[in-house]
Amino acid sequence: SSSSSSSSSSSSSSSSSSPLSSSVLRDKIMGLIYGAALGDAVGLSTEFMNKEQASYSYGREKIEFDSSFFIRDRHRNRWYVGDWTDDTDQLLLIMENILENKGEIEVKSYARSLLQWAFVGFCELGDEGGMGIG
Repeated sequence: SSSSSSSSSSSSSSSSSSPLSSSVLRDKIMGLIYGAALGDAVGLSTEFMNKEQASYSYGREKIEFDSSFFIRDRHRNRWYVGDWTDDTDQLLLIMENILENKGEIEVKSYARSLLQWAFVGFCELGDEGGMGIG
């Protein structure tokens, strides 16, 4: 698909030349974020378990993701059922860093935001501090 089918006035004035329209790029980024957060929330049910431990905890049945079926142990007790973990929190911090630095990752800025997150988490989401880093 060449640029003959799209007008140059509809492209954004960013410094990078992306063949994707702004709306398609935005949709893909949102899909990445939602997919990561959902996968993280579902994966928490067996995070750090090997196949045998997961089978012992959940049996061989299809895992249903509700509060009655979610195994509560020392690790999983730190989160609400359906919550995402530090993995998604850190993805959000990376995305925020990319936005703040015009498409680039600024390592020192990211390190500062990671340190702040470790102490207070995402206050707007009710966090009292970041959990996990690992």
